[in-house]
Amino acid sequence: MMMLFILAISMIVAMMFAAIILMIEESASRRLSNQKSVFDLRSVRRVARGTRSKRITHA
Repeated sequence: MMMLFILAISMIVAMMFAAIILMIEESASRRLSNQKSVFDLRSVRRVARGTRSKRITHA
C-alpha cells in the first residue's frame, strides 16, 4: 500500500515538473527565438525525463 502511495506522489510531482518546464519553454520561445536557449531547454527537459523515469522505477 505504501508503495502505491509513493508512486502516486512521484507521478503527481513529475507531472507538475513537466508542466512547469513546458510553461518556461513556451514563455522563452515567445520572448526570443534564439537557437541556444531552445537547445538549453531541450537538454533540461531530457535531464528531467531521465530523473523522472528513474524515480518511478525506484518506487
